[in-house]
Amino acid sequence: MKKIALLTVFLIMAFMVNAQKGQKQFNAGLGFAHNVIPVYIGFDYWVHEDISIGGEIGWRRESYNETNNTPAYYETTWNFLFNSNYHFSRILEIPKKFDPYAGLNIGLYYYDYDGYTSNTSGLGMGVQIGFRYYFTDKFAAGIEFSGGNRVSDGKIGISLKF
Repeated sequence: MKKIALLTVFLIMAFMVNAQKGQKQFNAGLGFAHNVIPVYIGFDYWVHEDISIGGEIGWRRESYNETNNTPAYYETTWNFLFNSNYHFSRILEIPKKFDPYAGLNIGLYYYDYDGYTSNTSGLGMGVQIGFRYYFTDKFAAGIEFSGGNRVSDGKIGISLKF
């Protein structure tokens, strides 16, 4: 697990070093899922006026009950994702402060089951659709919905361009 986390941090930093050619953006927020509030941070880099690539790290912890609402075990999930999005503002001819986008993601999910079974990991792939509203040239709030073979949920958050 430590090797995976270090590799992910290294790859995100590599994106940041190469990101001098285009626009860069930091994202953070909370998710909404079945009975848990996931947390995420991410980074986007524009490779074209309408296309961004990026990375994201997410975390969530759920409890599963057996009887009398007593937790039988906990599941902690880490995800390390790479994504690519197409941003529709230009082709829709709407102001740049409105940022509708859609894209694909792929990454590694790591599941840690406290008190139940052995840990596991797997490859996840999915799609996302979202919208950001830029209050200033550098600050936005947004919402995103995603679905895939590992997790389907939504999230709200902020974005900071630099």
